[in-house]
Amino acid sequence: MNQSFNETRAVDIKVLTSDLLVLSMTLREFNIAEGLGTVGARIYDAGTGTLIAFANAAVGPGSDQSITIPIAALLQLGRTYRVGFFISAGCCAGSGDFIDADPPGLALTPYRDLTRTVEVTAAWAVGADAFPTITNSFVPLMAIEVEPAPAAVALDHFKCYGVRPLRNFTPVIATLSDQFEEKQVVVRGPIALCNPVRKCVGEACTDVTHPEEHLVCYTTEHQRGDRFEPRDVLVSNQFGDQPLRVLARGVLCAPSKKSPLRRE
Repeated sequence: MNQSFNETRAVDIKVLTSDLLVLSMTLREFNIAEGLGTVGARIYDAGTGTLIAFANAAVGPGSDQSITIPIAALLQLGRTYRVGFFISAGCCAGSGDFIDADPPGLALTPYRDLTRTVEVTAAWAVGADAFPTITNSFVPLMAIEVEPAPAAVALDHFKCYGVRPLRNFTPVIATLSDQFEEKQVVVRGPIALCNPVRKCVGEACTDVTHPEEHLVCYTTEHQRGDRFEPRDVLVSNQFGDQPLRVLARGVLCAPSKKSPLRRE
């Protein structure tokens, strides 16, 4: 079924088996009638509406197009995410083929994928690049490439102290790649030493598991005019789920060993 596609269309997926790493998202059989358009992959937390991951790609005019967009996100076992695509192609230039996910009498939602890794529970839309909140029965022809997330590493808590170098530090040029970007930076002097620490909240305590592992944090300098685009993320830890706005970068922390320095 072909319909106009100049908005965000998405589905809710619940993770059933284990934590998953998203590698890419693919949109198939979409059309751009004229000019240039933008296709955006979007992953939201379904409960809070927080945008977890996004990536855009420019597309030209054409019919029955397919595009795969690299995107990185962690989908946690038992949580539900709103996953879909946004198309911007002028007033009315975008369209696509859709599946009627819930036609009368068939009730295809909820349903599980063939590997029974996730369950699709609902479909949504909104006429903007935003968290979709309008119930929708027409789902784009899309696929999500995932792989099982590696077993979580038991990280210690860290308590950080400001430091002053006792000898000059020679700046180092390094390329840093993470889920947000890949950039070349100049690593400047150390600013903090972080020790593994035992943390107690009331009677609930988290002990140190790697007493030899420390962090030393350094300031980083990016190229002039290289601005960071803020983005919203959801973090989950012992203090609860917290939506955060990532505003800037400027510190690199390196795993380190620490030993006492004798004073002469």
